[in-house]
Amino acid sequence: MCWILGLTGGAGSGKSTAADIFRELGLPIIDDFRAEGFPVHSYRGGFPADDTQAFVNLRAQAWRALARAIEEKELILDIDEDTIEQLVAPRLQTDAIGRVRIESKEDMAKRGVRSPDRADALVMAWHARRNSGLERTLGAWYARPVSSKRAYGRY
Repeated sequence: MCWILGLTGGAGSGKSTAADIFRELGLPIIDDFRAEGFPVHSYRGGFPADDTQAFVNLRAQAWRALARAIEEKELILDIDEDTIEQLVAPRLQTDAIGRVRIESKEDMAKRGVRSPDRADALVMAWHARRNSGLERTLGAWYARPVSSKRAYGRY
């Protein structure tokens, strides 16, 4: 089994310290993979979207891309209820010029909604997969081997 852990957080939150501890334990760090020439796909939700006229940032574009993939049954999900709830929890918003924005985690917290960490991980993985240059061979990607085909979430 392979585990991939993403270190996120603002300045001074301890990401570098945690990465140093992992290195001391002999665990590989993504930057180490990049240095060895492996293809590594970064995701920074606050970066500009590819389509800056339609989306406020990459986070909005990536969330919308996942929603479309689910709606069009390009991605079939067989996932737990917590992740389903997190996928539909953030509100879709628009800025002053009509670009799509996804509700911030801070605004979600003000509504009493917890951070959609599992959903964010799914969005990031889907974004990396879609932007990796890999070819689709079976017509649809599956989040898990499918025992029953269910698609969840409507944006």
